[in-house]
Amino acid sequence: MNEKETSDNSGRIGVGNFLILAIAFAAFGALLYWSWNFVGPSGQTFEIGPFILFWLREILLFGIVGIVLICAAILWFSRFIRRLLAKDENEL
Repeated sequence: MNEKETSDNSGRIGVGNFLILAIAFAAFGALLYWSWNFVGPSGQTFEIGPFILFWLREILLFGIVGIVLICAAILWFSRFIRRLLAKDENEL
C-alpha cells in the first residue's frame, strides 16, 4: 500500500464504526438502567447515593461519550446538508 492511501483514511471514522460506537453506548446505557432497577437479594433496589458512588466513573464516561456522539452527529449532519446545498448550486 502507498503511504498516501493510508494517510487519506487515517483521520476518518466510517459510518460503520460510528454505528458500532452508538450501539455500544446504548448497551452501556441499558446496563446502567438495568443495574439501577436490579432487585438484590434483600428485595430492594439501589438508592441514588450508593448507585452514584458505585457507578461514578462509568456515569462520567457515559456523559462524555454521549456529548462526543451528539457533537459528531451534529457535525456529520451539517456536512451532509452543506454537500446537498453545494450539489443544488452546481445544478443551477
